[in-house]
Amino acid sequence: MWTPQDVARELCQSRAEGLDADRIREAIAQERAFGAAADGPLSPEAREARAAKAEEWDRILTLPAVRGLDVYRVADDPDATAWAADRATRKHFWLARHAQWRQDQRDQDHGLPVHLHLGEAAGQRLRSLAAGAGVSAERLLVLLAARARADTDGTVSVPAFHPSGAATAPYEPAAPAAVERPYVRPTRYR
Repeated sequence: MWTPQDVARELCQSRAEGLDADRIREAIAQERAFGAAADGPLSPEAREARAAKAEEWDRILTLPAVRGLDVYRVADDPDATAWAADRATRKHFWLARHAQWRQDQRDQDHGLPVHLHLGEAAGQRLRSLAAGAGVSAERLLVLLAARARADTDGTVSVPAFHPSGAATAPYEPAAPAAVERPYVRPTRYR
C-alpha cells in the first residue's frame, strides 16, 4: 500500500518537524553516516528506500529558505499535505477493498457465490421490493433463498416475512413433515 517514497517522506518529515536548516543538515549527515555503516551489499529495495530518503531530505532542506521560514513544519509544506491527503485516500480505498475481499471470503466459505444478471423487469421488481423493505437487493435475495421451501411436487414457496427484522430474528426452518414422500423424478414424454 505504501511506496518507498511514501515511507521516506513520512520518516523524513516527522524527523525534520520543528528543525531549522542547521539541524536538518545534521539529521541528513546522521542519516548518511548510518547508511554508510551498513554491512554488505544493499538489496534493490534498500537502495530505492535510501535514494527516496536522500531526495526527500534535499527537498526538505531547501523548503524553509524558499518559503522564508525559520523551521520546517509539515503544515507549512504544501507537497507534504498533498501527499498526506493522497496517502489517506489510498488507505481508505485499500481498507474498503480489503473489507470487501474479507466479506467475499466469508460468503464463499459459508455459501454459494452467485453472479447473475436479471432482466429489466425482474431487476426493477427486485429493486422496488428491496427499497420498500429497507434492505439491499442482494440482502433480499439472500433472505428469500434462506426461507424458500420446495414441496415434493416441485412447488417452491416462500412464507411471508419482514426483511428489516430478519437480521435480528434468525430464520428457523420448519420441522420436517411426519411422513416424507420419496422423490420421484418426472419423466418426459415426446
